[in-house]
Amino acid sequence: MFLSLKNVCLGLLLALFPMLFPYSGSGQGLAPAPGIVFDDAALPRIDFYLDPDSLDALYDDPFSDGYYRAQFVFTRGGYRDSVGNIGFRCRGNFSRGAAKKNFKVSFNTFEAGRKWNGLEKMNLNGQANDPSVIRAKLASDLIPDMGTEGTRANHCRVYINEDFYGLYINVEHIDEQFAQWHFGSDQGNLYKCTYPVDLVWQGSNPTSYDYCEWTHGGDRAPYLDLVEFVDVLNNTPSADLACALEDVFNVDDYLRQAAIDVMIGNWDGYIYNKNNLYLFHNPVSDRIEYMIYDTDNTYGIDWIGRDWGTRNIYTWQNSSEYRPLFERLLDNPEYRARYSWYINRLSIQVMAEPEYFARIDELKTLINTAAEEDPYRPLDHGFSIEDFHDSYTMALGGHVEYGLKPYVSTRISNALGQLEAYDMAPVLNHLRHNYPVLNQVPHVTVFAEDDGPSPQVWLVYSLDGTQDSVMMADDGASGDRDPGDGIFGASLDAIDIAVDWSFRIHAYGADGRATKRPCDPVSWQIDLPAIPLFINEFMADNAGYMSDENGEFADWLEIFNAGAEPVYLGNKYLSDNPELPSRWRMPDLTLPAGGFAWFWADDDEEDGPNHTNFRLNASGGSIGIYSSEEEQLYPVHVLQYGIQAGNLSSGLFPDAGEFQELSVPTPGWSNVLTSINTVESSGVQVFPNPARDRVYLGPTACTSWIIQGMEGRIWRSFSTTGDRWLDLTGIPPGVYLLSGTCNQQMLTVRLVVQ
Repeated sequence: MFLSLKNVCLGLLLALFPMLFPYSGSGQGLAPAPGIVFDDAALPRIDFYLDPDSLDALYDDPFSDGYYRAQFVFTRGGYRDSVGNIGFRCRGNFSRGAAKKNFKVSFNTFEAGRKWNGLEKMNLNGQANDPSVIRAKLASDLIPDMGTEGTRANHCRVYINEDFYGLYINVEHIDEQFAQWHFGSDQGNLYKCTYPVDLVWQGSNPTSYDYCEWTHGGDRAPYLDLVEFVDVLNNTPSADLACALEDVFNVDDYLRQAAIDVMIGNWDGYIYNKNNLYLFHNPVSDRIEYMIYDTDNTYGIDWIGRDWGTRNIYTWQNSSEYRPLFERLLDNPEYRARYSWYINRLSIQVMAEPEYFARIDELKTLINTAAEEDPYRPLDHGFSIEDFHDSYTMALGGHVEYGLKPYVSTRISNALGQLEAYDMAPVLNHLRHNYPVLNQVPHVTVFAEDDGPSPQVWLVYSLDGTQDSVMMADDGASGDRDPGDGIFGASLDAIDIAVDWSFRIHAYGADGRATKRPCDPVSWQIDLPAIPLFINEFMADNAGYMSDENGEFADWLEIFNAGAEPVYLGNKYLSDNPELPSRWRMPDLTLPAGGFAWFWADDDEEDGPNHTNFRLNASGGSIGIYSSEEEQLYPVHVLQYGIQAGNLSSGLFPDAGEFQELSVPTPGWSNVLTSINTVESSGVQVFPNPARDRVYLGPTACTSWIIQGMEGRIWRSFSTTGDRWLDLTGIPPGVYLLSGTCNQQMLTVRLVVQ
């Protein structure tokens, strides 16, 4: 199917909607799979090899952030992979002074742009102060279990120069790749916030919030979004807080993580110690996301003399300091009820015996041998192997105030005893629509759940002032992904005239309580595409048809500007996965009206600016153009395609027309062949045409070619047989004659150089 200017496709209809609006099974975020790196079904081995002098220097100055060159080897069962010339150093704060160091691994320090299994960095944490070596892993697992986003983690054995350095936890690094995997875009501002991050309003000067370090961003200026969020959080009247805050912040996912913090006793996080959180301005939703990290001081580990197993769940913050994010939300009756429900869910479902204790036992069995052999275990706190085993069931004294399982039992018992009666309205979050254009079916999805049976969810909408509603369904057949996953979907009939479309979602619980979001209706003008760009042609199985400038036969795709004005491509994206719309940012290029641009889809960006970071799938898939982050990366044009034959291309015919297999591949120029652009009788093809810096001469028996200006000047001559790229560098824009001598016959093609 296709999406075109004249006949907008239904390729963005129900079959595609689950891909456009991605969620985990619980309805929140993307929740990427563990993959080979974070799979905890087995204990991998990670080896580092570095010069002994470098290793000595690293331990002599562990507080240095300078990387040492090393070789990295990852082994899991029959899987083994090695990466040379990686960066290796110590990481952490106070932990750098420990005998058992934490390590940072960087795959791109010495080779820019390099990744391993999609990762640029790895964090290996020794958990020196946790005798069970499991608390941070358990905390990481709770986050997706509660339907929100956080770091993946697993245990591993670490060796340096063949010496065993102990049992470690590999904790996912929060960076732009993390944002891409978990939120679908890496183009938002990412902040690492540490002590004293209280989020109290200090005025509009961004330097007042330098406890949040800006680590990555897209096109938006850093800190302005953070200042706006803190302003709304602190200065909005209580009666208006919900509407104002939900516009700029993912409140519901924060409430889930706040409940996790309180239940695991994460005193070194935001709520008590104003420390250890990340904030990410998600350009897909245009809201800030909150993420927990550094969760080793949990489950009864205490350094400040508090009983975290019995502390009241509603006054858990530091009573001598203000925590507006926690306190203002719990002052709101709707949010307080929802927070109470999440505490209850953790207590009676997610962390409940016997299933949770069985999971703890399973992980302990996995790590037993490595923990017993760990030579660094006793060096920092004197933990014996008996302490490792005992720490699961009893307190050890000192900073280990609880055994792991007794803490869980105590925390749950006290939380349930402290829990207030609550009357909760349905939850609505993650509202999405498909930015429909003329002749396209408008579609909406939303995540909805209640503390009772599944709520009734309605799409209440207006078309040019005429109001109507349609019931949304969570049945797996309404563009809502899987049945019963909390994602509700609904569609309207295709709109064939320009109208103003606005809508809200109404959800009703079995007790009659209602939630209506957003406070102000979503508005969208259904009209011709605002950005008239199209995936005009692609080849997903280039088995020898055309090689790139390096002689490699790579997949390719072509974009066509069907509009009357130039379109800047440099702030827009291409992706083979609608769940990751900002996968590859297009180069700094303006496509003229009626112009074509084509790119190699070869997952090899190092080959040049026209090479994407993804490949096409010959067995079928998706290719999409997505707008800038300011426009929330909405889908400009998405093609769904099936199995592709070798050396054949598919695309729109005529240009921006209907989707079909094309008779002749024409990358970089019109799918409507003319005698100006090709010499069909000889089998010779020249493309792209118009061309910029180079032109490709298709299979030919011609032995020589010249590029001649219309005034007669010969600009360049070539001697060639077979396939050939012709360099146009230095030839000014204009119209030329490209002439070749083929079997004693002169063939001429008109060539336009831009």
